[in-house]
Amino acid sequence: MSTDTRLNIGIVGAGISGLAAAIALRRAGHTVTVFEQSSEFRESGFAVSISPNGTRVLDLFGFDYRRAKALDCKKIEVSSGVDLCKSVEIALDDHRKRLAFRIEGGTAATRAELGRKVLNVDIESATLTLEDGSSFTYDLIVGADGRNDTLLTEDRSGELQDIEASYLSCDQLGRPKDYGSAFLAEALKKEYEKFHPLLRRTLSKANEVSDWSVTSTSSPTCWTKGKVVLIGDAVHSMFPTTGQGACQCLEDAVALGILLSNLPSRDHIYARLRSFEEMRRQRVVPVHALSGVLLGQERERDRKVARAVLGKDFSTPEENLVYTNGYNVILEARNYLERFLGTGKGKEWCSLL
Repeated sequence: MSTDTRLNIGIVGAGISGLAAAIALRRAGHTVTVFEQSSEFRESGFAVSISPNGTRVLDLFGFDYRRAKALDCKKIEVSSGVDLCKSVEIALDDHRKRLAFRIEGGTAATRAELGRKVLNVDIESATLTLEDGSSFTYDLIVGADGRNDTLLTEDRSGELQDIEASYLSCDQLGRPKDYGSAFLAEALKKEYEKFHPLLRRTLSKANEVSDWSVTSTSSPTCWTKGKVVLIGDAVHSMFPTTGQGACQCLEDAVALGILLSNLPSRDHIYARLRSFEEMRRQRVVPVHALSGVLLGQERERDRKVARAVLGKDFSTPEENLVYTNGYNVILEARNYLERFLGTGKGKEWCSLL
């Protein structure tokens, strides 16, 4: 897709949001370079859930679900860990929720720079300074360097079962200096000693146990400044309870690509970035606030959060899923683009994207 003005864009971070943004921005006609501090292609570590609002973006990119060995999630259940009694059960026959997907790093951008750690960013001149002392100046810099970004390219063969279990931090459990998988396995065993025998047996079968901290930023209020825009976990890291972290990364990426298309001149970059921030804040702030809400608890401890953010209560888990999963970022970004191009032009561009 040709544009009136082609930008030279640098992206910091080759995780989901960085690579997805590279795809969207390149399709918008821009030249893109991705800087990734990891020097090798390796597994990032965890499975990831992609809800329909995310698969809509992957469909736009022509994502190969079969090659990625993605699995359809048929049902969501919330059960008591003590007696396994179900509190929520929702069939997902009509949903396209994808698990364990990956993005090929080699085709995501015009150029990928591996092993290039960025130490400093000048937001006014859009200049990146790397650890080796070299520097690069762009028309725009996209900050997508969420924690521990790596390129996801190692094949899982479809046989890995990912089980996530939360517990007190190792520091509170008396973590030794050089703790490993064996220590973590014992920590899990102790933490879940009162849970149902089936769950304890399942956890005991793990060949390897690793841990990572779960953190969440405050609700994002500023996404852009100067010639820099933040996307993904770099600006709205959220709890994994609702499985929307990766989906919001994908929404950011495609929205940025659409809103930076058909630029008459570089002078229009700032107005487009302001619209991107306005659009994404309206969407991400409520999703972020609800990211720790367990299905079935919408009207309990998180009721005040839902009312304050959305102006209404969720009375059922299904309403929660409809709100988070039913959003069409492509349509919304097209509507924003039409503010600049005139009615119908945004639709025309999206059909070509």
